Amino acid sequence: MKLNIEVDNSSDRVYRFLISSNEVFFPPLSSRLDLQLYSRKLGDNATNIFVVYAGIDIGHVGFYVNDDSFRRAFISSIATLPGFERRGVGRALLSEVLCHCIRRGMKSISLQVQPENNIAINLYKKFGFKYDHSGINLMTLYISDFQKMGFQ
Repeated sequence: MKLNIEVDNSSDRVYRFLISSNEVFFPPLSSRLDLQLYSRKLGDNATNIFVVYAGIDIGHVGFYVNDDSFRRAFISSIATLPGFERRGVGRALLSEVLCHCIRRGMKSISLQVQPENNIAINLYKKFGFKYDHSGINLMTLYISDFQKMGFQ
């Protein structure tokens, strides 16, 4: 399966993906926020990466890599379309996020994950993300820990 990676901050493209992946979130994103406003926020302020297969966006990550004071990045949204799970899409998205963060000199990457999302949690743990015990289901990866694992 040939996957292509595309960086695109078009809020329309982000919106189309979020609509198509709405139900993979726990609970669905549309039950928590206005998808059009959220898409605009991601398009205007975040870096957005898509995994494309056969011309279809099958994965997306929107993340903030703009905390130049504390050098912290935050993944706001990451999803794979139903039917494309366990095919390397999530791994490709996280790898791209890491590359961007390392290039920008970030020290850590955090994300929130629902405790019942075992597939995502297992993937994050493989990358070295750990719970920070803040009580808000926050996982953090320290870039230095990731590099100690032999990754660059």
